[in-house]
Formats: sequence, structure tokens, C-alpha cells
Amino acid sequence: MRFVTIAAVITFFSVVCMTSVSNAADTTTTKAEKLQYLLIKEPYASVYKQLDPKSEIVIQAKKGDYLEILGEGQAWYLVKAKESQGWVEKRAGKKVDSKSSPVFPIVLVILLIGATAGGVYYYVTKNKSTEA
Repeated sequence: MRFVTIAAVITFFSVVCMTSVSNAADTTTTKAEKLQYLLIKEPYASVYKQLDPKSEIVIQAKKGDYLEILGEGQAWYLVKAKESQGWVEKRAGKKVDSKSSPVFPIVLVILLIGATAGGVYYYVTKNKSTEA
């Protein structure tokens, strides 16, 4: 029972530390400095020169492309496209805070779960061998 309590405390402190690191990173940059990106989810998304689907197409963004968001309307984003800017429909993608995926927190959680499971397995097998 003591081992399970220790594992729970370690997991709790790891989550608290991970949250603190995340919050510290958020406070180092002001909201004005934070860049937001549009991650294109559709196979192709047209970026228009003006806020009109009949206007000239600046670029064709592909699925997985990240476009820096400069402004936001009700149904459109103003994005940075190459050396200029253009408009793309909101439904073409998803707004994200960075170009990278959150790998570190995922790996940390997997390691914590694995370590906890390994510790519980060790504790259970140790108790079974001492009872026999």
C-alpha cells in the first residue's frame, strides 16, 4: 500500500511540475508577441488576395501547412502567405499556438504511467513471493 501511495504522490508532483513549466513558458511571452497559426486540415485551401472567393489566389495551401494568422474575421483568417498576405476560410483549418506538436508532455505521461505500472507489478510480485 505504501508503494501505491508513493507512486500517486510522484505522479501528482510530476503533473504539477509539468503544469508549472507550461505556465512559466506562457508568461514569458506577452499576448501581443504570441503567434498563432492556421494548420490546414483540408487537402487544399485557397488563400485569396482579397476577402472574396472570386479574387486572385495568392497560394494553394496543402494539408499540414502552417500559415501565420495576422487577423481574424467571422468566417475568414487573414494569413501571411509567402511575401504577402491573403484570406483563407476558417473551415479550411484549425487555429494552433505553435508549429510543433506537444511531444514532451506526451512522452512524460507515458513514462510516468509505465513507471507506475512497473512499480506496482514489482510490489505485487514481491509480496506474493514473501507470502509463499
